[in-house]
Amino acid sequence: MGFFSWNCKACGHPMLSSYVTDEHNEWMSDVVVLAEDGSILKGEYDGYGRVGEHEYDYDEPEAYHKACWELEGKPTEFKEASVSARDQGYFFGPDVHSFSEPKTQEDLRQIKIAGDMAQQQCCDSWRMAHLEYLLSLAHKALHGENVEENTKTIDEHIAQREKKEKEQEELRKQREERSVAQLEN
Repeated sequence: MGFFSWNCKACGHPMLSSYVTDEHNEWMSDVVVLAEDGSILKGEYDGYGRVGEHEYDYDEPEAYHKACWELEGKPTEFKEASVSARDQGYFFGPDVHSFSEPKTQEDLRQIKIAGDMAQQQCCDSWRMAHLEYLLSLAHKALHGENVEENTKTIDEHIAQREKKEKEQEELRKQREERSVAQLEN
């Protein structure tokens, strides 16, 4: 299984793989994960489901960056699953998740606004990286290399893409509903 991640419940940015962080966003790989069964995992997220020394094998966690979790009062009860990160916490353009660690609620609010915008514009680099990968598999299949395996992988990616598109549409509807609710208030 490749990279995967979830968006922080507080700021909307994904738990980043420690392999792609820099001095501005390395705090985004230090995470807290709440599971429905009451488990709480803390540590560095590697992008493959490991939090610290723990393999995360729950379906849908409630995920936070540790800094955001602390600003939110360190919740310990699972309330609602986080949204799957469309950029998988790995495939994103420069400056998309490049923020200094939030120290106040206002910092967190500003980062969340940017996170919402990133979700709307999401992931040209993710799409390009996947397209390049799929094209390489198709090329190999056309030249007789692991035809069955590569075809199966391509089919899986197409199914995953369709699922992601449905999730994107659902997120768009949720944002529209929030915007309408904010305007009514």
